[in-house]
Amino acid sequence: MNSKYCSVIFIFGPSGVGKSSFGSYLSNHHNWLHLEIDIPKTNDVDIHEIKHHWDEYRKGNVTPLLTELDTRVKSLGRTGCVITFRSTDLLLNNELEFTQKQGINVAYLYGTAADCLLSFLQREESLGSQLGLNHWLTHNQQSYLRMSLPDLSSYRINVFKPDGTRRQWDEVSREIFVVNN
Repeated sequence: MNSKYCSVIFIFGPSGVGKSSFGSYLSNHHNWLHLEIDIPKTNDVDIHEIKHHWDEYRKGNVTPLLTELDTRVKSLGRTGCVITFRSTDLLLNNELEFTQKQGINVAYLYGTAADCLLSFLQREESLGSQLGLNHWLTHNQQSYLRMSLPDLSSYRINVFKPDGTRRQWDEVSREIFVVNN
């Protein structure tokens, strides 16, 4: 962990796994700043005015991003920052290694495709959305398969119990912080 800056965690995973809900949990129960990148009809990092910082991070210069997040966390009296990403966003190989070396924790919230899909469909139905199976497949199939490969196993945190019900977020958070710290 880079002690110069606040704690930062990047959360990835398929649609329906609960990335946004988990970010809200950390915000509401542990006083973390939650920046959600997966906001419909927005331009991802632009919505939080961190595009320049994010672009620098993607070029290998993490200092502007960590400095900005640290400034926001401290000015708001928060304890850390969690960024939740779209289902199509992934960190792989060198990017993942680089991010971890910079002291940024990374977790892939995970579950069976059936559990994630059912959760997604239930959420969309409760919102009165027209998004269904084809949307999930179009936006998750490739990234879900990629995050299911063995090289990401140490970053995956299963958020569903064997019966398909969701684990409690406090249990998931303890697992993330033990695994990643």
